[in-house]
Amino acid sequence: MIDIIGHIGYLLIALGIWRLSKLDNRGWLLRFAGELVWVVIGVILNMTSITAWGLIFMAIDGWSYYKWRKAGI
Repeated sequence: MIDIIGHIGYLLIALGIWRLSKLDNRGWLLRFAGELVWVVIGVILNMTSITAWGLIFMAIDGWSYYKWRKAGI
């Protein structure tokens, strides 16, 4: 089951990247949600590296969204 949830997380990330390529800032929300899935998986599996990288990417997504909003995109 965790494997399927992980695939859903990656699908959300991929859809987010695709939406961002269309200059749709909702892509950040999709990426953020996909990374959140991976943070939860990391916590469930007690894998610090998965959790840490998920949190790092979520922070990058949040910062990037902020910069896009500030730039008016």
